[in-house]
Amino acid sequence: MPEVMKCVQVDVEDNNRTKGSSPARAKTEIKAPVIGSTIITADGDVYYQITPSPMTAAQQQWFEQRFSELKDIIAGLYQELAAQDRRQYAGERWTSLSTLGRLPRLAHAFLNRKFELGILRRYLLDESKTIVAVTGLGGMGKTWLVAYILKEAQTDSKYVISNNGRIDFDRLYYLRCNEERISFERIFLDLGQLAGRFTEMVQLWRDASLSLEEKCNALINLLYENCYLLIFDNFDSLLDSECCLRPEYRSLEQFFGFLLEREHRSKVIITSRFLPNLIRRRQLMNFVDTPLTEGLAEDDSVTLLRELGLEDEEMTLRQIARRTGGIPRALESFVGLATGLDAKDILANEALFRGNVVENLLQEQYEQLTEEEREVMQKVAIYRKPVWMVGIEYLTKRREPVDRLASVLHSVVRKRLVWWDAEEKTYNMHPLVREYTYAQIRQAKRRKWHYQAGEFYAHLSSYLDEKHKLADVTNQLEAHYHYFAAEDYERAGLVATNIFRILFRWGYINLCEELCSQTVDTVEGDTKAIALHQLARIAFLRGKIEAAKEQWTQALRIFESTNNKAGIAYAQHSLGRISQLRGEYSKALDQYELCLRLERELGDYEKAGVTLHQIAYVHFLLGDYGLALKECEEALEYRYKARHEPGVSISRHLRGMLYHIRGEYIKAMQDFDASLEIDSRHRNQNRIAICLRSQGNVLFDQGKYGLALAKYEESLKIQEQLENKLSIAECLDCIGKLDLVEGRIGEAKTKFEKAFQMRQEAGFRLGIAQSLHRLGTVYQTIGNYGKATGCFLESLQLKRALGNKLGMLESFLELARIEKLQENFGTAMSRLEECLEISHYLGYVAGIGESLLELGELDFQIREFGRARDRVEQSLEIFRKLGQTKNIEKCTDALCRIDRAMKENA
Repeated sequence: MPEVMKCVQVDVEDNNRTKGSSPARAKTEIKAPVIGSTIITADGDVYYQITPSPMTAAQQQWFEQRFSELKDIIAGLYQELAAQDRRQYAGERWTSLSTLGRLPRLAHAFLNRKFELGILRRYLLDESKTIVAVTGLGGMGKTWLVAYILKEAQTDSKYVISNNGRIDFDRLYYLRCNEERISFERIFLDLGQLAGRFTEMVQLWRDASLSLEEKCNALINLLYENCYLLIFDNFDSLLDSECCLRPEYRSLEQFFGFLLEREHRSKVIITSRFLPNLIRRRQLMNFVDTPLTEGLAEDDSVTLLRELGLEDEEMTLRQIARRTGGIPRALESFVGLATGLDAKDILANEALFRGNVVENLLQEQYEQLTEEEREVMQKVAIYRKPVWMVGIEYLTKRREPVDRLASVLHSVVRKRLVWWDAEEKTYNMHPLVREYTYAQIRQAKRRKWHYQAGEFYAHLSSYLDEKHKLADVTNQLEAHYHYFAAEDYERAGLVATNIFRILFRWGYINLCEELCSQTVDTVEGDTKAIALHQLARIAFLRGKIEAAKEQWTQALRIFESTNNKAGIAYAQHSLGRISQLRGEYSKALDQYELCLRLERELGDYEKAGVTLHQIAYVHFLLGDYGLALKECEEALEYRYKARHEPGVSISRHLRGMLYHIRGEYIKAMQDFDASLEIDSRHRNQNRIAICLRSQGNVLFDQGKYGLALAKYEESLKIQEQLENKLSIAECLDCIGKLDLVEGRIGEAKTKFEKAFQMRQEAGFRLGIAQSLHRLGTVYQTIGNYGKATGCFLESLQLKRALGNKLGMLESFLELARIEKLQENFGTAMSRLEECLEISHYLGYVAGIGESLLELGELDFQIREFGRARDRVEQSLEIFRKLGQTKNIEKCTDALCRIDRAMKENA
């Protein structure tokens, strides 16, 4: 297939955004081949417009004309989906009786099944019954019965069951299992969304430390807090021949076990041809089966036949009711047959009413169709969801006159083989009819039509506005299903990698993993490399660093073999992140530098800004602050040009940290304030918490402890909501440091130990070193110098291995203080002189001041009063410039003692 060059709109987000944050996007245009090209955004998401085979000018005109007729209808149908999309980001709570799922519609008035309807209502009112199964063979009217219950529940949220009973349903959730991708992940996140707690449920789902049982418990608690009505329609489509859940649906077994056995306030209805084993094998008091073993009563059958449009004498109608057993689907098929045959002739065919009447009548109906009607039926059957007429038209390259297709569709609708939804303007089939019709399609034609259906959904996706993101993903999932069924695995893979970014952000991690794994198993080349890259992101999220490294390495090899420079650059960037996380800073810098060179070659300065920021951060960790500041300024320049606000926020924050170290507190606070303002505007909660903590650090250094504590506590509250354990540890460290300064030693120790445990669980080596240092300061304060020295030395060893010079400086200072207290003056002097040397090398002004003050104090102890006074005065001058009141007081006190000692010894 020829590559078509076109301009593609790419959503850009920053790669430093962590879980729980809200995305903020900027637009950039990239010229790239649409099919087989690789477009990688600044945050490492692979994204490109999935474009179907190029259409001719005439085809394009045809599609646009036909689509324009449906555009308003489609926009209306997706209005609620777009609202769901917004709620997912905003975390809004839904209004009373919110509904999720495309509810079934009643094809005609509900005139029957009053006995079963009464039973179902009674069980819904019974508090001891939480799950009700409606079982019966295909065509018995199970969905019809549930549709009526739903209609009643929607009419009044306080669902009236009888004159003296009502249920106050808060939410309705409907899943049509034969048309949807069903999984525990889907149900978990859907119900979180429906409850207005989507962000919280995403965090729980992404937490790799939680077991499936703990996640089931979280969902059951949600169903206990609210009264939901959950409907799982056509559940038998998830079962194998032995009524067990098929392997791909096994994750549902534990969830349904919890639904059956745990206490909750919600009600669950399952419709299924057969009772699932997961229910049958349990002896339960809270479950009841409502089997539809018999057809409609004779009077109801006659009424239904008349409702379906069959006008005949009463005796004939009653005979039809008896011969069909009153089965609703059989009655519909009979009415359909009677549009072309006399009812008495149909009744005379004894073979139709022996064995499975529903299948017999359906087969007879199909055989009575014209070739044209059969082909239209087969086209409808290709789609597993309701489809507009333009979708049916799309399955043939010869564009038939719309009037002719409409006429044929009208004919099969009149024959009760296809359903027409006048409100949604869609065509659909009963599951039994679809199964039978689909089985009649030849394999070659199936593949051809599935491919064209995939093309239809891909085109449809490209015509939706930006606000219909959720609808766009729904269409692309359908495109993936059809391309895969057509065995066009390359296109299926392109769709899978394209929708990864939205699904991943919404928390559908298992679905992402399933789609990417399927792609890796079926394609080669760049598409496989992209899928490997996305699998690596999932592994990285779950803390499986070795697996992520292996997958990124495999992706790199493929990108190198295809000479895909954009892919090589991002693979190197990702591997650099792993090296950085492990403290292998030299290796990380090499990988980032290679990545940066390629990005500059490609002229992609936006991603170059991201890479420069990472290089600057590594140099920050290594203590090369001058170089880090220069790189940070360059990264900011790129990000301002790209108008990428989240990236600007992150780089300004890093620059603020560098100013803080240099003692330029005003500049530091200006950068932190600007970063906080951007992050607040984009609702990026994690970044907001980080900025607040950084502001607290500046206030702490200025001795403004009350203000610092307020910042730390606000940051901690946000990180606890996000369940970001490493950031929680940082906040605990900061508050513990304040406790220690103000004499609350026990509280400080508790916080430091909790932070240490969190960092150990995460394997965060630099964080472990920081915690050991903090614990050392506690032991030092209470006079346990042996334990304190052990902690400081262990911390120093880790920092040396990581090349963290600022951390080494902190450890040397504390070790020198202990040596001084133990009167090991020579060792203390050597350590403090090394501290002064490191501080000068780093340009760390506050470190220079502290080192000079400690050296002055040591000189005072060994009675070198003149040198002591010089050093303390230099230190005082530095702290006055920095505005560090606490250290100014220390210097003033030291000078008074030195002057008094000098007078006494004069």
